[in-house]
Amino acid sequence: MTEDQTPPKFRILADDLGNGETMYSINEVIYDDFHNLIGFHRRPITLTDFCEGEILDDITDALDSYEHPILSAENFPNEYEDI
Repeated sequence: MTEDQTPPKFRILADDLGNGETMYSINEVIYDDFHNLIGFHRRPITLTDFCEGEILDDITDALDSYEHPILSAENFPNEYEDI
């Protein structure tokens, strides 16, 4: 990522449920000052707001999450490896 690029607001996270199933969600992620992933909000995004323009922005950001590798919820910020 170059200096002038903004990191993605949301990422897809995979959570292995331990019973052979994987739950996928789109979550807001947290970066440090150097754009390194350092955390994520545990509650997946919801598309509600007092302004429809904000919802459209979130939909656009959510769609952008598909352009990036899926991350592992258990081994964050590592990429998810479906075995």
